[in-house]
Amino acid sequence: MPSIAPTAGQTPESLNSPHASSGVSDDLTRRRGAPDLRAGDWVQVRSADEIVATLEADGALDGLLFMPEMLQYCGRRYRVYKSAHKTCDTVHSYTNRLMNDAVHLEGLRCDGSAHDGCQAACLIYWKQAWLRPVDGSHEHGKMRVRSLVPEETERLYKATKALISTDTEIRYRCQATDLLKATTYVSRRGRWVISRVCITLRAPTSIL
Repeated sequence: MPSIAPTAGQTPESLNSPHASSGVSDDLTRRRGAPDLRAGDWVQVRSADEIVATLEADGALDGLLFMPEMLQYCGRRYRVYKSAHKTCDTVHSYTNRLMNDAVHLEGLRCDGSAHDGCQAACLIYWKQAWLRPVDGSHEHGKMRVRSLVPEETERLYKATKALISTDTEIRYRCQATDLLKATTYVSRRGRWVISRVCITLRAPTSIL
């Protein structure tokens, strides 16, 4: 199992503070123009060049890293497994965290190929901006995409390495190690609010 660490300049204490700024808006309705996906919806993963265009300098969107292991799914269709709006910090304090505009897709887990063969097989988080809603699993013709140039591919792989100036060993970054940067703290009261919203969305129309 490879060693993992937060990105240089970030500390577990500062990221896990209820007042920490993780780069993610607290507004639950913020959408960035992305579709409002739900479990069971069919989507097509956007092309690699479309996704790379959404990434910031650190290879992430809203703190969520797009990993090289995800490239193999570009252009293919999958069904949404579930919303990834709520998760927990499994790195430091095991507290609930909130993530905006993300889902899990059925059967897609990280194979660790860009992280020294990591075998954790974590569920992959997908930002809705990286997905395109479609009618079903049938693909009508081939998706025309531009292949990533070597510099873009190298950028994705470089983003998997954490910069630890005092260490000689390689430390890796992934969606799991950077979870605190892609999510916000959820207060005890906030957990109830999220649960009530989810129940409302799933309730039959007749009782709303």
